[in-house]
Amino acid sequence: MTTGTMATETLPTADELLDARGLRCPMPLLRTRQALRHLSPGQTLLVRATDAGARRDIPAYLRQSGHELVRTGEVDDELWFLIRTAKGDI
Repeated sequence: MTTGTMATETLPTADELLDARGLRCPMPLLRTRQALRHLSPGQTLLVRATDAGARRDIPAYLRQSGHELVRTGEVDDELWFLIRTAKGDI
C-alpha cells in the first residue's frame, strides 16, 4: 500500500467508481461496503471521499473484510482509495 499526494497526477483507474464526496460519516464506509458486494472477486473499486473519518474507517474495514487496499492518496481536500475485492468467499 502506498500513500501520497497526487496534486499533478490523475486518479488511478478502476473497474468501478464510488463518488462519496460530500457524504458524512458513516455513509462513505457504508456505500463502500455496498459497492464491494456488487463486484466480482479481483475487481477494483475507486472510492472518492471528502469526510475525514473515511481516512481511518475504510482501511480498518478492509483489514477486517479481506479486501485489499491497493493504494490511497489525497488530492487537495479529497481522499481516494483504490480497493481490490477479495478472491473467493469472504
